[in-house]
Amino acid sequence: MISTVYLWATEAGCNGYQLSALSWLLLPYSFKILWSHFLETRSLRIFGLDSFKSLLLLCATGILLGFQTLSFCTPLSLPFFICALAISFFASIQDVALETYRIEHTQPEHSGWAVYFSLLGFRLGTLGATTGMIVLSHYYGWAQALRWVSFLIAADYIFVFKGSKKVTSLERTQSGWFLTNVRHAMQGLGSWKTLRRIFLNLFVFKMADIFIITISSMFLRSQGYSMIQIAYAEKATSLVCFIAGAGLASLSVGRWSIFKNLSIWIGMQILVSILWLVQSTIVVDPSNITRILIITGVHQLISGMGNLYFWNYISSLCHAPNIPVQFGLMCSFSTFSRIIISSFSALIYQYFYGPNFFIISIIFCLPGLILYLSQIKKCKMIA
Repeated sequence: MISTVYLWATEAGCNGYQLSALSWLLLPYSFKILWSHFLETRSLRIFGLDSFKSLLLLCATGILLGFQTLSFCTPLSLPFFICALAISFFASIQDVALETYRIEHTQPEHSGWAVYFSLLGFRLGTLGATTGMIVLSHYYGWAQALRWVSFLIAADYIFVFKGSKKVTSLERTQSGWFLTNVRHAMQGLGSWKTLRRIFLNLFVFKMADIFIITISSMFLRSQGYSMIQIAYAEKATSLVCFIAGAGLASLSVGRWSIFKNLSIWIGMQILVSILWLVQSTIVVDPSNITRILIITGVHQLISGMGNLYFWNYISSLCHAPNIPVQFGLMCSFSTFSRIIISSFSALIYQYFYGPNFFIISIIFCLPGLILYLSQIKKCKMIA
């Protein structure tokens, strides 16, 4: 949703400072640790459904009402932020439930493909929710697009309801205070030294992954491309590339170490920054989108690989009976990192527009590359 909201706000004439504030719409995702504690210690029942289906019903209703109300709001107004935060809140709860379902019902040897199909479903949903919204807004305006897409999102839950199984980790498997459960979950992840390394791994990944994604749509818009061109190039067409990248990455999961995979991915991410750098230095013809199709396609291919490695890494660290809290803890940290980096990226874009911005994005990739390479060396020494 956030990239679409950026476009909406850009069309409404918002400046870089205002756009940087939109990153904080992801704030509920940084509190996944709280929602996961609630899901682990409470058993929700709606209309006699089990906890998992009850959560999906609650989230679907909240997201539907949020989008419907958002359609009547002006970008960056107080009601706009309230509605957007409400959508983000229900979506973050939904994420914890769905990922707990995936982790609990996946055998370790199938983890790579499980993440792949999870990303596939996410991207197909993105195609309808974001690309569909942009296309509809081009013809009918943002308000009408939000109303129509909200019903499309709600309809997706029918398929989840039909094929889902019971999730044991969401059936009140834990009790006690929040801090007690978090401490137990953290102990399950390892020592404090291990935890620091895990959080650092998550942070540097977001540094490399989010920096350009935050402003890519705004950058293309500033070069004269229309919203409909951006929708086709950055959303719809690149969907295939993202899934292809995730598919390629799933083949290497289990064959190479996670840090070797991540190191290769960051090297490719530097290549993406160079492609965007070239795009920012040449004269463009907005009527010809071939170049941005190539750039966004390569970007999404590599992004698909990185996302699969990232979620497979997080999933490999989660163990029953603390799956929701462990997953929520790491997601909370990575989302908060994303908020900080996205805000910082939007502000830097305001001051260092053009080639300088993409040079900075290359610099932001280097800490992750150094960190992951050092951990490959440590793993070899231990072996």
